[in-house]
Amino acid sequence: MCDESLYAAQLRALHWQGYDCFFHPLNIQTSMGDMAQTVLAHDDQPIVLVGLSMGGIVALETYTQAPARIEGMILLNTTPKEDSLGKARYQQIENIRAHGLVQLYKEFFLPAYLAEENQTAELETSILQMAEKLGVDVFERQSIALLSRQSYESILTEINCPTLLIAGALDRLCPPQLHIEMADKIADASLTVIEECGHLSVLEKADKVTERILRFLRYKKRYN
Repeated sequence: MCDESLYAAQLRALHWQGYDCFFHPLNIQTSMGDMAQTVLAHDDQPIVLVGLSMGGIVALETYTQAPARIEGMILLNTTPKEDSLGKARYQQIENIRAHGLVQLYKEFFLPAYLAEENQTAELETSILQMAEKLGVDVFERQSIALLSRQSYESILTEINCPTLLIAGALDRLCPPQLHIEMADKIADASLTVIEECGHLSVLEKADKVTERILRFLRYKKRYN
């Protein structure tokens, strides 16, 4: 439930460094497969995938569909596992349709997304504005896509492109251990765990995440 402003700091830095970046809105699809097809349909060039949370899952699905197109991946605060919420997602959809997005976000999502020390009014307002802008229908479609996804654990050992994993030390939704396990299975993987950071690393620790992404891309370019 985020738009392009989620990556505002990273996009500014990447454009400044001359990287050609494109943000893919994934708001009308109801499956990971269709979301990946949207990414692949943008052009036919080799790409470096960057995805946080659901975006990271989409990146894994995109690699599954077209490994030859993917020359690198940056996976942030994500998981390769199948959905664990199950029917609870339908309850969330019902609650949001009955009471609106703001109530559920304030009671559940914001405390789960942000490390306690990063729960500032500025960040919380930014997250709520993105969610309200996208709306209930997008929440439902993305929830269905998350609910119906497969596990990507079996493909991790097949990934042969340089892969950067970034985790928040205080991420309760996709904890560091998940990223450690992924890094152990992906042949050319590097892992960074960011201290005092929850699930939304690109917002909570924007400068540190941006620096690490740029360092990864410079390394990848040097050894291409």
